[in-house]
Amino acid sequence: MDLDAFIIIVMLQQALLGISLYVPLMSGQLSLASPAFYAIGGYLAALVSTKLWTSPDASLYPWTWVLGEMLLAGLLCFILAQGIGRMVLRLRGIYLALATLALVEVVRVLCLNLEWTGGAIGIFSIPQVFEEQQGYLWLFLPLFVGVALLVRKLESSRIGEAFRALREDEFAAAAMGIDPARYKTLAFAWGAAIAGVTGAASAHLMNTWNARQGTFDASINILAYVVIGGPWSVWGAALGGAILSALPEILRPLQDYRLVVNGILIVLASLYLPRGLVPDRRRKRPRPSSWPALREARADGSAEILQMDALSVHFGGLKAVHAVSLGIKRGEIFGLIGPNGAGKTTVFNVLTGFVPATAGTVRFLDHDITHASVHHRARWGLMRTFQNLRLLKQQTVLENILSATHRFNAEQRRTLFPAGAEAEAWAWMEFTGLLDKADRHAGDLNYGDQRRLEMARALMARPDILLMDEPVAGMNPNEKAGMQALIRQIRDRFGITVILIEHHVPLVLGICDRIAVLNFGELIALGKPSEIQNNPAVRQAYLGSSEDVQHG
Repeated sequence: MDLDAFIIIVMLQQALLGISLYVPLMSGQLSLASPAFYAIGGYLAALVSTKLWTSPDASLYPWTWVLGEMLLAGLLCFILAQGIGRMVLRLRGIYLALATLALVEVVRVLCLNLEWTGGAIGIFSIPQVFEEQQGYLWLFLPLFVGVALLVRKLESSRIGEAFRALREDEFAAAAMGIDPARYKTLAFAWGAAIAGVTGAASAHLMNTWNARQGTFDASINILAYVVIGGPWSVWGAALGGAILSALPEILRPLQDYRLVVNGILIVLASLYLPRGLVPDRRRKRPRPSSWPALREARADGSAEILQMDALSVHFGGLKAVHAVSLGIKRGEIFGLIGPNGAGKTTVFNVLTGFVPATAGTVRFLDHDITHASVHHRARWGLMRTFQNLRLLKQQTVLENILSATHRFNAEQRRTLFPAGAEAEAWAWMEFTGLLDKADRHAGDLNYGDQRRLEMARALMARPDILLMDEPVAGMNPNEKAGMQALIRQIRDRFGITVILIEHHVPLVLGICDRIAVLNFGELIALGKPSEIQNNPAVRQAYLGSSEDVQHG
């Protein structure tokens, strides 16, 4: 076989394995399981072609059988990864990497000891598809192009948007209605399917298959492909796989020094190209000439939209919230205040599902949501901002806002955004004063703009209730006044119920219809601002003198 053709085939093969690791990495999962599924796909093809195909030895193996094996391998690995993913994807970071490395070792040891895999010797005499091995270019080249284009299409789809949101901040993604378990499992399974298909094709190329095909070393090599090529793009992962797999052959004339040179090149690339050979360059979205006016609504303030009944949250012996009962009316601005450690943010976390209730119930729109997940509450219309900003900092302002549309299914999006979700995102940027920052990364904004972006993202989801945790914290007086006006407009123009935690007392007293006061996790007062301001228990626990209240 021509050496140049063989190198190209290997480059395509390893590029595919790089993509198989990149897909779960899109959703923030450092999974090193690709060699395990690669080995499984290869064993499947080896067994089918040696045990079931009964044509004469001189006959070439039929294309239809190879394609069937590849399809079957991809399906098998997809199903296996779905089951395995539900167990291991509860882990994160290095712990997930270790768990998936363990999976690679488990598969290797099983294959070494099972009789039908050929044990340590493996499976030999796998039938050939082509008379000459360079013919495998016609198998691997279309496979690589097809997989790369499909993953590139995935990157630009709504599923890709969900993957990227999970990669940057899983909690923020869940708060926008994205189901972390579903999308992480999906990414893991698709990566496994790509590895399985590649293994099935490789078994015929290599003519033999054994447990050495899926090892710890292979996991590290594939990880290097993605890191060096660029973990932000499918083309980066593919380029890394192609280059790093070809380097040993290119450097072969150096004989004993080739591995040293190979290692030096990898180190230099890591130092001077930290974002990889192919950095992330998503297209700049043009500003439309116009966009629809935001649809306004008025809320009937007579009915309660949210009820807490004897709500308690205990962390061991600490009673962070104890037996709090409240009802929030539709269309009101409701304040939740109290000293530090009073349990305010814990109440928010319970209402939005980030912390489970120890006792009591939460009802929203007449449904018991006490045990509902974070993303389900978001999809039902309970949205929030965070005390510590949780933005997708590597994504643009526009992309951050569009991430909130994952609350809706396709039919709902067509109904709610007849001019398109992107057009409405521009309208919310105009409303929040971010119009000239659409293509800036969220992490590059100043603090006040980041606060407004988090609000715009929540509003894009068309919430029934917006919970805002210290929205003016860290702002200067002008920014506080602007935020106060925005909060009032959110209720007055769009009929959205606002629940507000804030330590800036003048803002709370000046904007809220009613206020609840917590102290040591218990409700000590509930009423209109004037009643709260003059309540002796509240003054003693939190507000202090009238001069303290006036100066905030």
